[in-house]
Amino acid sequence: MFAWLWLDIYTRSSIEDEDTIWENTRTIFQDANIDLWRRTDLCFQRARKGEIILSSGFAYIRSERVDEWGLVTKVFNSQNGLCHGATTADGHSVIVRIISIGDEGQNHLNVLRKIACGNDSILVDNHTIPLWREVHFEDLNSVGDILDMILQALEGLSFVHKLKIAHRDADKANFLVQWHPESLATMRVPLTRPRVYLTDFERASEVPTGILSAGTDPLKDEYLRPIAPELQSGGPYDVFKVDVWQFADSFRDFRSTIPAIDEIFHAMRDDDPATRLSSSEARDRLAKAIHDRAPIDLLVPPENGLCHGATTVDGHSAVVRIISIGDEGRNHLQVLRKIARGSDSLLVDNHAVPLWREVHFEDMVFGVFPFIGCDLFDIYAPWIKNSVGDIVDMILQAIEGLSFVHNLKIAHRDADRMNFLVQWYPESLANMRVPTIRPRVYLNDFERAMELPTGVLSAETDPLNDGYMRIVAPEARSGRPYDAFKADVWQFADSLWNFRSTVPAIDEVLAAMRDESPSTRPSSMEASDSLASVLHSMVPNDLLIAPRLLVDYYVEHWHKVNGLEPYVTAPRA
Repeated sequence: MFAWLWLDIYTRSSIEDEDTIWENTRTIFQDANIDLWRRTDLCFQRARKGEIILSSGFAYIRSERVDEWGLVTKVFNSQNGLCHGATTADGHSVIVRIISIGDEGQNHLNVLRKIACGNDSILVDNHTIPLWREVHFEDLNSVGDILDMILQALEGLSFVHKLKIAHRDADKANFLVQWHPESLATMRVPLTRPRVYLTDFERASEVPTGILSAGTDPLKDEYLRPIAPELQSGGPYDVFKVDVWQFADSFRDFRSTIPAIDEIFHAMRDDDPATRLSSSEARDRLAKAIHDRAPIDLLVPPENGLCHGATTVDGHSAVVRIISIGDEGRNHLQVLRKIARGSDSLLVDNHAVPLWREVHFEDMVFGVFPFIGCDLFDIYAPWIKNSVGDIVDMILQAIEGLSFVHNLKIAHRDADRMNFLVQWYPESLANMRVPTIRPRVYLNDFERAMELPTGVLSAETDPLNDGYMRIVAPEARSGRPYDAFKADVWQFADSLWNFRSTVPAIDEVLAAMRDESPSTRPSSMEASDSLASVLHSMVPNDLLIAPRLLVDYYVEHWHKVNGLEPYVTAPRA
């Protein structure tokens, strides 16, 4: 009896927690014209009374059970807290399911996009439940919420470093938090803050001197996260400074909108360990920057909160982005109007994401863009089955997109591979067939773009203290005027630093794009022509091979000099 009573209490508590989470999202779904059903007992959720019954073509009932129609169309037996019954604006009964939260579940989402919607979803032999629609519920943490959690994480790193322990896997994914404050939902500064915990010490080492050599720290072939530049040198390095770099690099897409704070992240990611902040220095500087500001001033969204998923009235998935507020962002808007709308947006070699529509609200301008499946960040990740041919085709399209805007005398100034989107990943290694069609690559995020008739930027017109955290070309750090178009070429190629096609002629083109001397570095058009010439002279089946990562070569060398068994890259297909 007591066991059943405890089980009932535990079950009710768990369900109440689930219901609280769903209730917190109710307004989000209402904005998306979806009405979540309400729980009536431990197992069942029910639609509102009086709702009209519509046939969705999926749920039916035999005529002998006509009195039980409600159990089929308006009641959901909820056994999984990730699922919830709901009714759409046009009266259809549906199931809403949480698919992904951040990076977790991304593979699930990719699979559903591949088989549960689009052309494949109507094939006779495809029995997958169709995915009618995606609803994107953005994180509601303010800059203040995020900075508080980051500060605690730095305090945790500083503590273990003081004990001469290097974590050696200090990605943000290895920090846990009790809850997300989500103060943007209430627009109130939280009275209590969640505690942050450092976890996963699998790679941690006690290092009394703080110095490790490459010989005592082999780069494991299964380790896939970005590593600090000094680990590629083969020489001794400061493991604690490496932790700092990796932690800051995992926040490479976060911008607080406050230059003084964003500068701290930039200093934590400094390529030179000698000038990079230690964990305690970063903690103290960030604490001072936070505590010099009123908490209410940090009750703002981070810069990556400028975008939001949406659906148009005709059912298209879209992304809405704040383009300008008053005069701020006016240049961004002008660039988009020039290349992402009008006749130029129809040109084959224009890879800019089309601007479908502008929405004006007071002094704010929102842009509505098509939702595009993924970006180029993971194109050569081992868990994505892209062949060298797949990858090089996407790279070539990206360079063509850069060349197009450069011909219009527009410098992108943020040409990292993450700012290139692609409709889908071909993944031809999965079936070992050369694709008959290729996805289109799009150039995105023109926030920093500038129209430059001469192509030359000076330090005065391009300050590096504006909170920009990505790596820039060497000449952009010199303080002297430089060619902004050549800087775009370097930045794009540098974002592919870890990729090796194993085809010398291809890798030589990418290496030339990373040339530290702008005078010998190819332009985007020259790079496009060179890469196209190589690609089009090769048999497509010869490119149906797996790429290698630069880290593979380092591990291979370490095995060789230490007399170990030959290193074999893990199979990708």
